Amino acid sequence: MFGLGLVVPVEECTGAGAARSCTPVSRGEAAASAAVGGALIGSVIGAIIGSERWARAVLPLRVAVLPWPHGGASVALRWSR
Repeated sequence: MFGLGLVVPVEECTGAGAARSCTPVSRGEAAASAAVGGALIGSVIGAIIGSERWARAVLPLRVAVLPWPHGGASVALRWSR
């Protein structure tokens, strides 16, 4: 939600009809309020659903990323049984 608050433009509007006026909200203020709202939503959902149980899994996959001298990179994947 913090990232969404940074990207999406937000306006604060007052009044109605012809007396309606809107002013833009700063990106920092929008990001902070979106982060607080996201934390509240997450805490409510977490209280309703509860905690998760995670189990460690061993995957036979290896990944290698090697940079190239003049920019770019190569990626190698190895799958073993």
